Order: sequence, then structure tokens, then C-alpha cells
Amino acid sequence: MGAKGISISEEGKIINLLVPTANTAGVGYSTAFHLKEASHATIYVQTGSITNAATVRLYESQTAGLTVAATLAAKYGAASANDVFAALATMTTAGFSTGTTNNYSWVIEVDASMLTDTYPYVALHFTTAAAIAISASAILTGLRYAEDVNLTALD
Repeated sequence: MGAKGISISEEGKIINLLVPTANTAGVGYSTAFHLKEASHATIYVQTGSITNAATVRLYESQTAGLTVAATLAAKYGAASANDVFAALATMTTAGFSTGTTNNYSWVIEVDASMLTDTYPYVALHFTTAAAIAISASAILTGLRYAEDVNLTALD
């Protein structure tokens, strides 16, 4: 990292996990991504209009299709003003509740070393009793081969 910061598009990778849209009640999964070529992922989750709390969990998996998966504990923090995040807390395998406050955001921090050896894929899982406006992106850093155009983390 230089004195002026980093260029995330060149030294990191951004992945759209959940497109910003109103998801229906029930269960949803984000796009799965792998940490084969990165040492860390920061997952940024945002909610818009929300009437019922959702539970957000993190999964690790052997495949992108999540056919063999397990819940994963991590560190996370929340920010009601989308600017100042609370100190990181432990997110257990049970996940965390979004609550019912509109326009909230969270970060979830995942190190590749936290994953089981044969489980390189990561995905978000959410359950909700009513429609929820939710989106999520992952920022991968510590890339093994950082280039102007980075390799995919979705295969």
C-alpha cells in the first residue's frame, strides 16, 4: 500500500454478491466466490427499506454451487449512518440479525486462513419473514497475482 492508499480495482477485486433489489420473503443465497487467489475478503452488506428483521449467515463451501457447505463464524461490525462502523464483534455460525432499522450497513471480515482446507468458496445466506431490500459486495485483497484486470473469483 502506497502513502496515497490503494487502487482497489488494481490491487484488489470487487464482486457483486447480491444485486440491490427487494428480495422476497424466505431464504436467499448470494453469489458464491472463492478465496483461492486472495488472502482476505471484506463483505459489505446494505439494507434499504426493511419491515421484518433478516438473519444473515456466512457459509463456506467446497463448490460454487454450495452443494457441500457449512456455516462460518467471522468478525463483523455495523454502521447506522453508513460511515462509522462499530468495533468488530464475533459473528457466530448462527449469523446476525439485521433488525428493522432502514438504511443500515455491515462489514464482515473473512481471512482465507479461516476456511476449511477443502472449502475455498464463501457465500452469504439470509432468511426473512417479509420482503427486504438488501445488497452485498465483496472486496478481495491480498491477491496472489494482482494485475490491471484481475482473474475471476466466481469459477
